[in-house]
Amino acid sequence: MAGVPKSDFESGVKLLEQAITGSLIMWEPVKYALQEGIRGDDGPDIILWMPGVVMDFIKKPKNDVHDLVGYLQDIMEAEFNMDIDDESTLFVARQIIHFIDDTKEGGTPQLLGFLEKVKETSIYGELFGYAPRHGTKSADGLASQMNDVALESMDSAPDNTLDDGPDEDGWETVKPKRK
Repeated sequence: MAGVPKSDFESGVKLLEQAITGSLIMWEPVKYALQEGIRGDDGPDIILWMPGVVMDFIKKPKNDVHDLVGYLQDIMEAEFNMDIDDESTLFVARQIIHFIDDTKEGGTPQLLGFLEKVKETSIYGELFGYAPRHGTKSADGLASQMNDVALESMDSAPDNTLDDGPDEDGWETVKPKRK
């Protein structure tokens, strides 16, 4: 990054890591794992470890949204003994990819807006340095706001990461039809 000052690049990477953490702590399986105390006191530490390994994973040139979905599912199974087979993993993977693309394009205002929503709504905001606010909203309100933010960002970008054919295991992703 020749034209970007080192401090701006470092702050962008830090914001990206916080946004990925925010996306993960707002993901229903992670919220469930934290609420139920799966892995006890190690649960929050595992969540704080995940953004770094996700960022390392996505840096590899051939990894795409499908690879990230599998990687997130593998982490959740290995660390929390949870088998996640719903669309939420795809949703979080797309959101993370979108955050990475925004960071590459200098889109820190979008990341800051997302982080502000996490700070205002997440009961787990203290995991990455935000003290919980008085009047913290419920988990249902949190999920709704997360969906709104992510759907806005996903609607603005075409989905070039999914193909119509089966993957190497013979599974095929079916896109939901919008009405």
